[in-house]
Amino acid sequence: MLRNFFTQENRSRQDPIVEPLKPFGKQQGQVRVPVRRSVLQRLEKDPGALVAEIYSATLELTGGAIPGADDVPLAVRQLFQAEHYRRQVISAGHSGFIAAAEQDLSLSLADIGQALQSSGADAHLALFDQMQTWVALNPEDAEDLTEDEPALVALDAPFRALELSKGLSTALGRWTALQPVLKPVAEADWSPSLRALAHSTPTQAVRHKSASLAAIARALSDPARLGFGMAAASQSRPDPVVHHGPCVQLEVGPGGDASRGRPLQTISGLRIGLREAQGFSLYEAVPNSGDCPGLSGLRTDRLDDFLLHHPHSTGRRLAHVSMERVKTASRICKALRAPAAIHALLEALPQPASATCISVHAIAEASEGGPGLVAMIVADQASRAFAARITEKGAVLLSEPSHESLVTLSRDQIEAAGVS
Repeated sequence: MLRNFFTQENRSRQDPIVEPLKPFGKQQGQVRVPVRRSVLQRLEKDPGALVAEIYSATLELTGGAIPGADDVPLAVRQLFQAEHYRRQVISAGHSGFIAAAEQDLSLSLADIGQALQSSGADAHLALFDQMQTWVALNPEDAEDLTEDEPALVALDAPFRALELSKGLSTALGRWTALQPVLKPVAEADWSPSLRALAHSTPTQAVRHKSASLAAIARALSDPARLGFGMAAASQSRPDPVVHHGPCVQLEVGPGGDASRGRPLQTISGLRIGLREAQGFSLYEAVPNSGDCPGLSGLRTDRLDDFLLHHPHSTGRRLAHVSMERVKTASRICKALRAPAAIHALLEALPQPASATCISVHAIAEASEGGPGLVAMIVADQASRAFAARITEKGAVLLSEPSHESLVTLSRDQIEAAGVS
């Protein structure tokens, strides 16, 4: 279980001394991506942990974007694309993977095919080649795919069966560990090392800032992310969301009716979010069998793997937030420029932080008049936590759970940070 920084005593942290890392760009072949030594030490038992580590590191280095040709070393990019493909297929099928492609699909397919071949994942490669053949024969359909394609749906069950017997992450993790592209670092140095690498050139720093701002803006405007985050943070004992899983088919209620839901990792554990007619609800997650090992020690971004092996259904409802209140929160976030304020607050820390997940805790009239909000911020892969109070006059960042004031910014400072 993750430490609940919002209710327990936070641990003291010292700013680590981060060794300078080489920049990206034309020298990307020389770059080594930081990974925690503890993850490498568990390689034989859990190679998937290394894949998840590199996947998260790549997103941190690109500000949440799919990596381009010169963003990370080639082997890292190939692993990222293959792991992205695996996660998409588990949650949305091969049709969903193609429909959600965010860049030139041919480049992604080339990277994935190379990673599968190099890692020796022959059974996965055979299914992938069938998908790739369909794309080659139906380029226009692939470009505008909006619904399940029968030829692709036929590949989904064999893929999931492979994952249950011979997970792709095992092959990818062992292959990547042999490549000269990883830099082992101590636990406390991981996030600062990634940040130093992401800001190693002015161009990268600007792009990373833009991508980070966009990610915070999505968290505070996307109805599902905002709604489920508000439901989790509105409980009598606030339980902020750490990771939003993909939409999956779940058994809902005592009758076991099938419905689309979203697994959520909160500070306290696994929850299930359902979008209902009147708003967003948060439910207990109940394992469908009694031998569920729980989430202890599991990286928050591996919910797909966990649910594939241990399906869950919904239990009792824990919290609910109305659609109207979510819409009100979205308007207030936009009016107060909350994404820019949160980004500026985190950047102003002596040891700057990157937001992992944001949950709006309260919206109300501020003491000085006008709208105000309080947001709970889980940062640096759930290793740090803060609360932000934002009003028309400015914003304050507080440590959690001590509520010590860390950063105060005026509205002019927020605006200046947003355009610099």
